[in-house]
Amino acid sequence: MSAVRPAVLLCAVLCLTAGCQTLAADRQQPATPTTPAPVPTATGDLDVDGERFARRHRRGIGNRTFTIRVSFTATYENGSSGTLRDRIVVGEGERYVRSRRYAGPFPRAAPNRTLWRDASGTAVRQTFDNGSTAVRRGNRFVLNDPTLSRFLGRVVEGFDLTRTDAGRRLTGTDGDPGSLPVPRGFGDIRDSRLTVLVRDGIVRRLVVTYEGSLSRGGGTATIRFDLSVVDVGETTVTEPAWVPAGNETSTNQTGTDA
Repeated sequence: MSAVRPAVLLCAVLCLTAGCQTLAADRQQPATPTTPAPVPTATGDLDVDGERFARRHRRGIGNRTFTIRVSFTATYENGSSGTLRDRIVVGEGERYVRSRRYAGPFPRAAPNRTLWRDASGTAVRQTFDNGSTAVRRGNRFVLNDPTLSRFLGRVVEGFDLTRTDAGRRLTGTDGDPGSLPVPRGFGDIRDSRLTVLVRDGIVRRLVVTYEGSLSRGGGTATIRFDLSVVDVGETTVTEPAWVPAGNETSTNQTGTDA
């Protein structure tokens, strides 16, 4: 396979679309009073409604603080791999920090960047290969729903699911390619698998794996998308020192990203 050049990836992942939902399973009844019924909370096929699933996730988090960690890892035919990582740290009063980092070869990789958002507005800091940074105010890279509930509902709804582990774990295969988190630079998605861990209504972990073809240069890759929700009610957010003061709209600096 030809080498993958680290040029920019636009991650479809946190574009958030559609859905949310709750789980419903058909419950078998015993044939006669003397025949015990199967335990429906152990395993069972699920018909999941994405919108209800998402609402349950949002309600579970409520107005609490939390951190979401996301990673895309692409492993190529020659054994090399590249990773995109997002970290969303959500505090009180609509304040959050979202950071994105790249490592290794990844299609359409952009400069590393960090976004700060609070009730007064947003600021984005980009860090370039030469160590210089640029800070701008504006609404790019903003998440309309930092809980990612609609995105999660859309992914889960695209799979036929089975419930295990007393209903807390969902698994599925061969999901709808249109519902999967796929970064730009990949296509012809196939052989997808999903595992979701839900506790107290909150999606604590969601992992999707699939095979995909590179849109440029040919070749294939195995993609792993891994999302976890941690530190619910225990996250603290403070304004970064690089956020422009007052009415200042942009700054250019040198040195490493802090």
